[in-house]
Amino acid sequence: MKKTNLSNFNLFLFDMDGTLVNTEPLHARAMDKVLQKNHLNHQIGDDESMEHFMGMTDTSVLKELCPELTDHEIDRLIQEKNIVLREILNELDQHTKDQLTAPGLLNLLAYIKEQNKNLAVVSASENAIVEATLKAFDLIHHFDFWFGRGSTTRTKPHPDPYIEAMKKAGFPQAETVIFEDSPTGLKAAKDSGAQIIEVAPFSSMHYLKDYRFIL
Repeated sequence: MKKTNLSNFNLFLFDMDGTLVNTEPLHARAMDKVLQKNHLNHQIGDDESMEHFMGMTDTSVLKELCPELTDHEIDRLIQEKNIVLREILNELDQHTKDQLTAPGLLNLLAYIKEQNKNLAVVSASENAIVEATLKAFDLIHHFDFWFGRGSTTRTKPHPDPYIEAMKKAGFPQAETVIFEDSPTGLKAAKDSGAQIIEVAPFSSMHYLKDYRFIL
């Protein structure tokens, strides 16, 4: 992969889960606790399941795992899962946070800010979870704003969240670069018309593993 000339861009949009930080195991742990508590005989914490569900919303995950559940039941389970996830985030020690943060990410974010560029997070997680995660990993000060699920009517794999983020920041596709890791996120990014850098610091996909390569 050749280096991308960052000076060509003014807006840098980052997916969160799996792109900035390795939160997929934390989401899976929270979901498994809720499934067990509600006597639903499913688990998603193993490596194969996490790879399969990577980038999917909680609603999509639950509909696939438990097709018998009503929309109301799914919403209740997601609310329970998010409470558990916030508890897990609050209990992380600094060593664990360091291990779960993408290699080279902090240097890249600092460099982009030094160039007076604009940064934002566009995630399929709920707004409250995006904020809680960015705060837990001490990343929130790097970004000008963030979008979670619900910021647009349609979420990833639709391009709407990325298109809305470009509108909010006031930059066109030609001046925007998106960092994404999951199939659903990559589809949304590609359909938005912006430049894409495919990253996979925490998965087996053969994309960029270390952000230091960009600098």
